[in-house]
Amino acid sequence: MIFLVLIGVLVIVFVYQTFFMNKNIRNIPAEQLDNLIRDKKDKQLIDVRNPGEFASGHVKGFQNIPLNDLPKYLDTMPRDKEIIVMCESGSRSNKACSLLNRSGFEKITNVQGGMSKYRKSK
Repeated sequence: MIFLVLIGVLVIVFVYQTFFMNKNIRNIPAEQLDNLIRDKKDKQLIDVRNPGEFASGHVKGFQNIPLNDLPKYLDTMPRDKEIIVMCESGSRSNKACSLLNRSGFEKITNVQGGMSKYRKSK
């Protein structure tokens, strides 16, 4: 019986995190990035790859804040701007977006496929 209750709790937690925790996160295909960032006025652009990856090529206007360092920058980031996050494949940026969401940011965009897909779209 306890096992069934535990399973039920895990299902509820999973559903909550899947459908409600990430409500402030928008996902866009990498191919749409240029159109989105054409007007950078109300946006902060963050690349969460490591410095070596960033140095090997990045999208103009993006600031390099490695995923592991992101918690240190949360207090300095604007809460009134849309934050657009990318990495190499979309995995680290998804984690970064979840962290931003849990930290109270409300306008968050994840670039699906990251630099890998972005490069292929050029």
